[in-house]
Amino acid sequence: MVQVKDFLKPRRLTMILSAMVVAAAPGAIWGQQAVDVPQLSGQPNAPLLGALLLPLPLACLVVAALHSDMNEMEVRAARSLRRLEVAQIVALLLIASVLLALALAINGQHHVVLFALRGLFLWTGVGLAVMPLVGRQVAWTAPMGLFIAMSLATRDPKGAVYIWAIPAYPVDSIGAWSISIATCIIGAVLATTEPNWLRSRLPRLSRTRPTEAETRPVAAERVP
Repeated sequence: MVQVKDFLKPRRLTMILSAMVVAAAPGAIWGQQAVDVPQLSGQPNAPLLGALLLPLPLACLVVAALHSDMNEMEVRAARSLRRLEVAQIVALLLIASVLLALALAINGQHHVVLFALRGLFLWTGVGLAVMPLVGRQVAWTAPMGLFIAMSLATRDPKGAVYIWAIPAYPVDSIGAWSISIATCIIGAVLATTEPNWLRSRLPRLSRTRPTEAETRPVAAERVP
């Protein structure tokens, strides 16, 4: 129990949970609304459902919550801490899913709930997957960048959906669901094993740098 308290304290989860409630609230009125997004391919503007945009801020919050004020000290943490991080990701995903479903159901928008949940898994996975490369402080920005790119390049010049535009696929697309869930699982694995994995394979990108004492050559001991 003491370890759990020490784990939760530097993560500001109270603020994260409050922000998740605020981020999900627009779903009550905007989930089935659509906005036209211009296409780089020259095709007519593609409609973007609110249900596709709603999970984005929630996913960013799930990713941002993994950053701790004590990340530098936790780099060499025991496996039990990594298990707590996995539990945190799962718990926040469940909370975000419930908030999305409730917000969309308030106004009878049940038919877009699955769109929102699929997007939640996809964007959370993207943010977690890039964490070993960009660090925990800024990893939450990756889903936003990819979302913008996918929205502007949803359809090719012939009007067909690009293979990478996962959110635009039908809600019953097994491939889109498989990619979204797989991205979330792989991202969680990469994010929670990131310190050791990063140090061993990409030492130059590691957040932890050797101290001056570690890098200074040790003078040969003088023999009397």
